[in-house]
This record gives sequence, structure tokens and C-alpha cells, in this order.
Amino acid sequence: MKRILRQWGLFGLFVGSMLPSPAIAQTAHTTTPAEHVSRAGLPAKTADISTFDIAADGALRIHYSEGTRVVIPKEKGRFAVGDDILTQETFSDIHVADDRQHIGWLADYMICAQSYPCPMELVIFRSGRQSTYISPPFGIMWCWMFLEAGKQVVVQFGFPHGDATGAYALYDTETGRELGTFSPTENKEAPEWVQQLRRSNR
Repeated sequence: MKRILRQWGLFGLFVGSMLPSPAIAQTAHTTTPAEHVSRAGLPAKTADISTFDIAADGALRIHYSEGTRVVIPKEKGRFAVGDDILTQETFSDIHVADDRQHIGWLADYMICAQSYPCPMELVIFRSGRQSTYISPPFGIMWCWMFLEAGKQVVVQFGFPHGDATGAYALYDTETGRELGTFSPTENKEAPEWVQQLRRSNR
């Protein structure tokens, strides 16, 4: 399977130091997004996301207002530790945007040398389009939320341990393009998009 390997920078060094040699954590991006299985075809363009749940096999099921259900299985092939290709463990921190068209989640993997899976990516899904995958500049995802009725997302990220504040980034939902960053160590007031995420977590 052809894979495109992404450099991990500081986090790769952090994880690599915690893993037995010669295992080094890397991402292994697949060339195609996850297979999305739907019942009774794709949702109508006018359909809204009504609810979601997790199936017995761990897949995410998205239910639409006109009765269509889209099933998103746990992915395999986006991350690897050494020669071991990892399968996603869980979907966590799932949110539906105010437009009821976008849904997002954190994809958790056993990759942090911990006894529990770590949220490595934010995945944004909209029916009929390829999913957008957003990885933190370093570390793991801590939390996130939709802004602008699903047009943007703000994330907080940092290392699993030893970092009490983390950092923040703002992204365009459709392209995954970074729109801004902020670190609490900066001697300036946090932008509104950071404050919105902070308020949501109180």
C-alpha cells in the first residue's frame, strides 16, 4: 500500500523517546479517505444531520433527517508505529455544526506510549465530499469546536503530559488550511476564536 509519510517534528521525537527502539511513530496517510457506507443511497442535499451514534463494531453512524444513515468505519493506514500499521481505536469528542451538514470527531490511536488511545487527528465530514483531516502542529488534540456555522474549526493541542496550557489553531473546514495560531505564552490577548473555545469548555 502506497503511503505518504509525514514528519512529526517535536512530537515524533517525544513519542520516539518513549517507544522501544527501533520503533518510531510516523503517520502513514492513505491515498483515499475512509469508505463511507450508506443505506438507501447518499443523503439528499437538503437533508440535515439529526443524530449520531456508535455501532457495536465501533463505527460511527450518522443519521439524516430523511432517513438515510451513513456509516463511517474505524480507519486503518493513517498512522504507523515502526512497521505496525495502526487501526483507529475510537471516535471521540463528536460534534455537529450549527448548519447540521458538517460533523467532526477526534480519531484516537494507541500511539502515545500510554495505556489509552490518544486523539491524533480531527476529521471533518460532509456528505458528498471528501473528509478533511487536520493534524496538530505538534502533540495531540485536546479539544475543538466548530465556528461560523461549520465553516471553521478551532482546536487546542499539546503534548500528552508536562504541558498545562497547550496552543491553539484556527482552520478552514473545507480545505484544512490554517488560518491562525495562538500560544498562551504570547504577551497579548487571546483572539475571539480562542476565547470561544475556552468558554465552551467551562
